[in-house]
Amino acid sequence: MDRVRIAVAAAVVAGALLASGAAWVVGQMELQLAHNAFANADRRAHDGAARLAGLIPTSGDRAHLRRVLRNLLDNAERHASSRVEVTVAVEGGTAVLRVSDDGPGIPEADRERVFEPFVRLDEGRARDEGGAGLGLAIVREGVHAHGGTVAIEDTDRGTTVAIRLPLA
Repeated sequence: MDRVRIAVAAAVVAGALLASGAAWVVGQMELQLAHNAFANADRRAHDGAARLAGLIPTSGDRAHLRRVLRNLLDNAERHASSRVEVTVAVEGGTAVLRVSDDGPGIPEADRERVFEPFVRLDEGRARDEGGAGLGLAIVREGVHAHGGTVAIEDTDRGTTVAIRLPLA
């Protein structure tokens, strides 16, 4: 699957989850946002998949939550070996969005620390290539501001970041 198809799948998932009090259908702005997340010049093409359990209403600031998703997609694309997957479901009365990649993963000892500002596990990368270490800190603050939680889940390979938000 090429970058554009991954982006469209991610946008559909984003549209299913990120709502303002009611189920919301993905629009052109969200498609462009997701497309841009994967269209940076030095990125490799990756396989991608999206699994969606229907439209899931949640409340919140759409722009803020889109930024959260964009940061997760950027990280997954940057660290994936060949695959990025986005899933949305309802679990235990909460909306759950997971972004997974098949990259090197995050050691268990670092899974809380990566959400702190300016933390980068690969200090050997130039700042202009890998960012300033703010992406996951922004994710955590954005999710917490909406009454949700974010965690890195155990996986056999790669990284899965799970966001849980209250249903509307």
